[in-house]
Amino acid sequence: MDDHASEFDFVSRLKKLIGNESVRSFGRKTGISETQLRKYLSGKSKPGLDNLVSISKVTGVSIEWLATGERTEQKDEITDYQPSMQAQKIMELIDTLEPDYRREILLRIEALYQADRNAKELKELKAEVAKLQEKLG
Repeated sequence: MDDHASEFDFVSRLKKLIGNESVRSFGRKTGISETQLRKYLSGKSKPGLDNLVSISKVTGVSIEWLATGERTEQKDEITDYQPSMQAQKIMELIDTLEPDYRREILLRIEALYQADRNAKELKELKAEVAKLQEKLG
């Protein structure tokens, strides 16, 4: 596939992801400037890995699909999630706390969750980058 064709394909995929949303709004969600997104949409620039990751996280598509158009568009979804008994008990305890303490605990739990999630995403990202590097030679 020539470079121009892959640029056009990326532009089409990005337009599909943005949909009817404004470029400015999509940029706020992804942390990518409106100016930079417009460069991508016009084909004047290609995103680096960091911006591919940002778009992937916000839209739920795989980095590989975003970059190459290959594989399925959607990431695997977790369905029918039921919190464990332990998680239910923890939430019940948190609900009994004063609002300021509750907020602080929830912020700390979120930070721990995000750190764990980031570690997992980094591992997945490294695997996807390795696959892309193999394809590109």
